[in-house]
Amino acid sequence: MKLFYESKDYSVQSFEAVHMGFPEHLHDHVEILLVMEGSIVVRIMDKSRELGAGDCAVIFPQQIHSYHTPSESRARLFIFDDALTGRYLHAVRKYSPAQPFLSAGELPEDGVLALDRLYGLSSSKRERQAERFTGAGNSAVDESPAIDENTGTNSAVPGAAAVLAVSSAGKTAGTQEVPTLSVEELCAAWIQVLFALIWHRLSPEKRSKSEGMELTCQVVQYVMEHFQEPLTLEILARELHVNKYYISHIFSDRLHIHFRRYLNHIRLEYAMELMKAEDTPLIDICVEAGFNSQRSFNRAFMEIMGMTPMEYRKAVAGKK
Repeated sequence: MKLFYESKDYSVQSFEAVHMGFPEHLHDHVEILLVMEGSIVVRIMDKSRELGAGDCAVIFPQQIHSYHTPSESRARLFIFDDALTGRYLHAVRKYSPAQPFLSAGELPEDGVLALDRLYGLSSSKRERQAERFTGAGNSAVDESPAIDENTGTNSAVPGAAAVLAVSSAGKTAGTQEVPTLSVEELCAAWIQVLFALIWHRLSPEKRSKSEGMELTCQVVQYVMEHFQEPLTLEILARELHVNKYYISHIFSDRLHIHFRRYLNHIRLEYAMELMKAEDTPLIDICVEAGFNSQRSFNRAFMEIMGMTPMEYRKAVAGKK
C-alpha cells in the first residue's frame, strides 16, 4: 500500500486494503480509515483502539499513526489534501481530534453516504488518467476559517450542500445551463459534508506536542524522507543532534519496533510498489529501495513478509 510516498499528482486518493499493516508514519494529508470487514488495530499518536466493521478512524496532518491486522481485515482508506476541507482547513491545521475513533453507531448514515460517494468519485478518477488532479485547493474550496480558534466549534457548511444540489440538478429551475463541476470539486463538497457531520464527535483540541513527541515526529519524518539512503542510528542521532541511545529508546518505547525492522519495513513497502512492474530487475529494485545488497533485501523480505521477493512477484502477477 502506498502511504508515505503517495503520488502528489492527486489531491484525493482512495483504495481498499486487505489485511492492512503498516508501521508508524506521518504525512501532510488528512487520512480516514473505514473498516469494511474483520478488525484493525489503529494507533494515532498516544491513542490506540481495535476497530471492527463499520468503525472509522480520522487522522489529521502530521499525526503519527500505524495499522495492524490481528487476523483478517478489509478496509477503505481515504487520503486527501487538507485544503479540500474548506471552512475546516484552519482548524484541521491547528487542532487534533481528542476522539479520533468513531464506532459504527457514531458515524451518521449521511457520513457513510459521503464516504461512499467520495470513494466512488476518487476511484473513477483513478480510472481516467487523463483527468488527474493537478493540485489542491481550487475555486470549489472555501478556505475562509468559519471555526472559532479558541473553542474549535463550527457553523454549518453552506456551499457544500449547495454544490451537491447543483451537481445533481444539472440545471437551474429555468433553462439556464449550470457549468459542469470537476471531480475534485465534488470530492471537496462530500469531504466538507462529512466534516460537518462528524466534527463535534471528534472533540477537537488545540495541538500541544511534548518535547518527546516532537522529537518522535522528527525521527519518523527523517526516516520517511531518507530511507533510500544509507541510514543508521548514528546518522539519525547526528542529523537530529541527539544521543543515539535516545533515538533507540524512541523506537522501542514510542514506536514499539526496533529501528532496523522499522527501516526494513518502510523500504519493503516501497520495493513492493516497484515490483508491480514486472520488467524491473529485482537487483535494481532492492538498490532503489535502499538495501545495500540483494542478500539483505531477500533476508528482510522473508523475515517481514514470510516469502521471497520472487514468490511475492509471482503472487502479484497472478492477481492481474
